[in-house]
Amino acid sequence: MAKEGVVKAEFQVRHLARTAEILYQVFYKLKDFISAGKTGLQIQSFILNELAQTGATAALRGYRGFRADVSISVNEVAAHGIPDERRFKPGDLVTVDVAILNDGWYGDMAWTFGIPPLNVNERRLIRAAWQACITGCLALKPGTPMGTLGTRVIDAAARLGGQVVNQFCGHSIGQELHESPLIPYTHRPGFGWTVKSGMVLNIEPVVTLGAPDVTQNYDGISYSTVDRKATAQFELTCAVGDNGIRILSLPGLPVKNMLEYPPF
Repeated sequence: MAKEGVVKAEFQVRHLARTAEILYQVFYKLKDFISAGKTGLQIQSFILNELAQTGATAALRGYRGFRADVSISVNEVAAHGIPDERRFKPGDLVTVDVAILNDGWYGDMAWTFGIPPLNVNERRLIRAAWQACITGCLALKPGTPMGTLGTRVIDAAARLGGQVVNQFCGHSIGQELHESPLIPYTHRPGFGWTVKSGMVLNIEPVVTLGAPDVTQNYDGISYSTVDRKATAQFELTCAVGDNGIRILSLPGLPVKNMLEYPPF
């Protein structure tokens, strides 16, 4: 991993912003493609076809033994789901996580899509995961300790009855996919390393309405909740500046208009 506390120069942030915008465009198109009856393998093919038009390449296959080009986690699968031929059903929560490499710089983004119609708890879970993520992004101010950021993320999920799976962390990103420092989601205000201007960080809490305990599945790669309750997750890349943050994963979108619900 890269040196802890790594700070990017502005030209490096611009590279990362271009890569993040490629991912945003892919996800924006994916929202109109994903639906009941589709499969994880079809979603993977769609994403690969979109990336082929950009010059960016998918970066997950082979990373720490991962056996697919994108991660697709459905319902109780909390992370690292491997796409297969099972068809999505109404009420499914499908989390698509894509990492790419573009001109030597990595991008990483995740989004939970609900297959309609959704019941009230499924909608609440998506909203809790979104608010946990966007709250974490807005907490990325110079001098903020990680324990304080984690507390805000956890509290945002809890306001809607959600719990954050603290086995998974956020991370810095750059010319490596997962750079240090890592971003734990722990309830320890004032503790931990502090945010610096110039950092580019990914916030990605996994949220469930059940217990936050997970176990590794038989495939040796993915994780599911022990109680089999569904999860939702959003992952956004943020550039920290002296006067606030830029959410590189949502280029040009006003954050103030999307605090309650994801923009699509």
